[in-house]
Order: sequence, then structure tokens, then C-alpha cells
Amino acid sequence: MIYPTCYDISIPKGATYDQTFTWKDDLGNIYNLSSFTAKMQIRVAKSSPDPAAISLSTSNGGIVLSRTDPNISLYISAAATAAVTIESGYYDLTLTDTSNVVTRL
Repeated sequence: MIYPTCYDISIPKGATYDQTFTWKDDLGNIYNLSSFTAKMQIRVAKSSPDPAAISLSTSNGGIVLSRTDPNISLYISAAATAAVTIESGYYDLTLTDTSNVVTRL
């Protein structure tokens, strides 16, 4: 069973954000995510209908997934963080496998 985990992330305005994470199973094995896709959005509120302040994905290059440790890499350019107008927000990270099973981390 996979349970979402909460991490506090601090991204200074106008600074590059480049962070890596490792997703492991209950036995400590690293997931091979090379065939997955991922999306992450940062919004002003958890259920905000407003457009995301930042959207990352494997298709736009903001998220890179691999089979090695670390296997999740997030990247937000300094220009993108400079353009953010919110002081704080909420994010979600979802991974989708080849069977379209979505997992929220």
C-alpha cells in the first residue's frame, strides 16, 4: 500500500529549484520509474480551481523519472519561480504507469 507523504518545500522567489527524491517499496527497493509519466502542480489552495502557479511534468521537462537512485528529479527555473505571485501554496505529485494507474506521492 502506498500512502501519500507530505514534505514542506521552500522555494525562494527568483531561485532555481532542483531537487531529487527516491521512491522505494516497503522492502527498500527503488522503483523503476523509467516507463512512468508524472505531473506536479503548485496551487494557492489544495482545492483551488485557479490555474496552477507552477506546473511540472515529464512532458515539459520539469520532472525526470529513472530507474536509479534518485529516481524522481524536479526542476523549476529561476525565471519560473520569479514569476510566481503566491506567497505559499500546496502541491501534488502524481505518477502514472503504462496501465494508466495513478499514484499520488
